Amino acid sequence: MVIASCGPDSNIKNDSRDKTRGQDSTVRVRAYLETYESGKHIFKQHCEYCHGTPQARDVQIFDHVFDRMPQPSEDFFARFVQDSKKLKLVGDKYALSLDSKFDSNYEHNFKDSLTRNDIKDLILYIKVEVN
Repeated sequence: MVIASCGPDSNIKNDSRDKTRGQDSTVRVRAYLETYESGKHIFKQHCEYCHGTPQARDVQIFDHVFDRMPQPSEDFFARFVQDSKKLKLVGDKYALSLDSKFDSNYEHNFKDSLTRNDIKDLILYIKVEVN
């Protein structure tokens, strides 16, 4: 019995599982890279003109940005990017504080141009670039 469990058949099964794990890992990495590249494209198209890159001009804006936002931060970020004016009109303290802190009257209004998945891709890109 011990000999059979240590035989070549048991190694084949393990090799097969390792290959499957490797393939799953490769698929996840590809998906992650596609999401990152999509977020990068979205940032360049919609954000870079005003904010620069996460490592450059507005680094203080991006530094720990998701830690500073109301929780859950990714949901808040999505709502803010989609319609910051609406958040301010309902009295959101954090959204209002950003206007006074950065002396800006710009309104983010991407509810018609960015999907929820686009915003998720954008969040991933920002998180990777900041860290």
